[in-house]
Amino acid sequence: AIYKNSYTGLGMISSLGLFAAMVWILIIGRIGNKYQRFMLRIGGVANSVVWMLKTIFLGPIQMLILHPLHGIAQATIAVPFQAITYDKANKSKILKFIMFREMTIHMGRVFLFLVMAMVTWLVGSFVLGAGASLLYLLF
Repeated sequence: AIYKNSYTGLGMISSLGLFAAMVWILIIGRIGNKYQRFMLRIGGVANSVVWMLKTIFLGPIQMLILHPLHGIAQATIAVPFQAITYDKANKSKILKFIMFREMTIHMGRVFLFLVMAMVTWLVGSFVLGAGASLLYLLF
């Protein structure tokens, strides 16, 4: 296998995965403007699937493969989500909307950190991530 022979081979695999994620972000940027909610739902399901795959594949090589897939799924969520958010901000007081959004995001991160500090089972945290990703289906 290419990754067992050298660091160069491992770097090539990583670079190809990152390149694929970059190309996907460009594609999502084009499609996401037209089909925002559809792409958000697809991304939520894809992200959930990747989190569940992380419960099965815990080795370093598997993670090297899953990390770009996770990046692709995250981009499929982030790009349409940002577009929807900024469209809503343009319809109201932009500064108040963005400030409320940023404060909510950071408070959510603190809450999530506290919850995850109590979860000591690694696989359980991945399952929790998969469930949280499905919440995008409600948006």
